[in-house]
Amino acid sequence: MLTAARFSGEEALAIGVLDTVVGSAQELEAEERAVRADVLGCAPGAVAACKALIIGMPQTPDDEKVSYAAENFSRCLQGDEGKEGVAAFVEKRKPSWHVATKD
Repeated sequence: MLTAARFSGEEALAIGVLDTVVGSAQELEAEERAVRADVLGCAPGAVAACKALIIGMPQTPDDEKVSYAAENFSRCLQGDEGKEGVAAFVEKRKPSWHVATKD
């Protein structure tokens, strides 16, 4: 970003800037739907906690990063969403917070 270097989608994928490269608008829309469905299958509070972790990590001193992440994860797992997620897994069902998408 600092040098304004140009590179192809394939090069961006190779260096880890992208997760996927698609060849058309239709493929992009299909990929977006798949990602959206994955996110909607996750607990909303856990998604928010993950975003908070990403935002907070740069300000966290290096020697506190592991504890910071562990505490974030522990709060999620011990909360209502985490308990529901574990119960749903054990009972082989979708958790109550799972949002089904139409495709």
